[in-house]
Amino acid sequence: MRHSPRPVGSDDDSGSTTDVPDIFSDIATDESSDSASEPDSDDDPEDLSDDDSILDDEEERELPAAYFLQEAECLDVSQLRQKRYSPRTQAKLDETRDYWDR
Repeated sequence: MRHSPRPVGSDDDSGSTTDVPDIFSDIATDESSDSASEPDSDDDPEDLSDDDSILDDEEERELPAAYFLQEAECLDVSQLRQKRYSPRTQAKLDETRDYWDR
């Protein structure tokens, strides 16, 4: 969808306007100048340090090799190859297969 910066129904045929959205214009608006000076709450360094420490705690805890060997022994490969779809999706897949098999 294209955005036209001039109003719909404008009779100005000067050809000086383009179909470029206002976001790409060099003219600063009140909204953009106000929002640029406001601090962003997501950039608070204290909040980021909390998130980083949670990730660091999880990354530092390494599982032993025996855990992975046990998981490998219990792994059922047939479940990995099994495709699980919702009943509606499966019905549509069956319908499509029947259509192409005709």
